[in-house]
Parts: sequence; structure tokens; C-alpha cells
Amino acid sequence: MLRKSIVLPFAFCFMIISVVAGFAEDSSTEQPANTAEQTLQDTAGAPGTEAVQETEASPAVQEESKEVIQEIPAATPEEMPEVIQEKHKESKEKPVKAQQKPVKKKKTNYFDSKSFVAPIDFQMDGKIVGIKEEKTLISQGDVVYLDIGFYNGVEKGTRCDVYRKKEKIRDSSGEIIGYQVIKLGILQLTEDINENSATAVIYRSYEPIVKGDYIKIAK
Repeated sequence: MLRKSIVLPFAFCFMIISVVAGFAEDSSTEQPANTAEQTLQDTAGAPGTEAVQETEASPAVQEESKEVIQEIPAATPEEMPEVIQEKHKESKEKPVKAQQKPVKKKKTNYFDSKSFVAPIDFQMDGKIVGIKEEKTLISQGDVVYLDIGFYNGVEKGTRCDVYRKKEKIRDSSGEIIGYQVIKLGILQLTEDINENSATAVIYRSYEPIVKGDYIKIAK
């Protein structure tokens, strides 16, 4: 009885110790796993781990950025058109001299002035050969007779200038170059016109007109 009473407490203690030891082993095996999970969670939540992950992912981003840079062509400035400056070729052609047109000498209109020098070959068309009323001096409104007619191309209403030849004009060497002519007035033909004769009226008188003065058909 004494031996049983001693053995039973020892056996009970041994069982308790073995049970406690078993729990201790289970807890020790679970604790490392839990600690590993906690360390992973802690490292995942820690800022350092994000940096590590970012640094680990950065090479891939860099590779993608490199690929993008390679795909996008570099922007080039707009191509400006080349301005080709052409050098003006010196013209070897000689300057053309402006041709001076010959100046035409104006013909002297002797009939516009009352006195002028007519050349030697200056021809009159006819003369005053008579006066209707016997007068020495003929004035405006008087009727005169002429030695021109249809053959000279005159008709009713034709006007003629009345002239008088004066002295001859000589140059410095004494040669005759013409003669002075004075315009005396204007006459107008009436309807009384024949082949070589006609009747006219003194239309205007600047100087006294006499028988024998010359007439020139007005153009």
C-alpha cells in the first residue's frame, strides 16, 4: 500500500509533465509559423518594404520607358526650305542708246501773221483784177472781181486771204532769199463764179486794199 501510494503521485506528475511538454512543443512549432507570418505582414506594411518593391519594379519600368522612347521618334524642327540666292548675272549686253528721233521742222504758216518773209517760190492763187465801184481804196463790204474760178476749185462761200508783196529780202552776202508779204484782209466768194473769174466781197479789212493785190485760197 505504501509502495502504491508513492508510485501513483509520481505517475500522475509524470503524466502532467508529459502533457505540459506536449503543449510546449505544439506552441513552439506554431509560434515560429506565426512569427514568420507576422514578419511577412510587418515587412509588407513597413515603408522600407515598399521601397524595396518599388526598387525591384523600377528596372521593368525603366525598360518600358526605354521602349517607349525608342518607339517615339525624336521631334525634329520643321524643315525650312532652302533659300537659294541666285546671283544676278552681270549682263554683258551693251546698253542700248536711246535713238533720238529726228526733230521735224514745223512748216511756217505764213498766213497766220499779218507780215512775214515769203520764199522766192511762194506762189499766190490769183489777183484782184477789178472793183465794182470805181474806187482807189477798197474796204470791208466792197465788191471786187477775181481772176480765179471753177478751174481753181472755188465755190460760193470760199474765203481767200488778200496779200501784198513788198520789197525783196537779201542775206548778208546780198543774195535774194525772199520778199516781204503783208496780209491785208479776207474776202469771200459770191455765187457769181465762172470758169476763170469770180465775184467776191471784202469780208474783213486790216489795211486798205487796192487793185492788183494778191489772193490765196484759204485752206
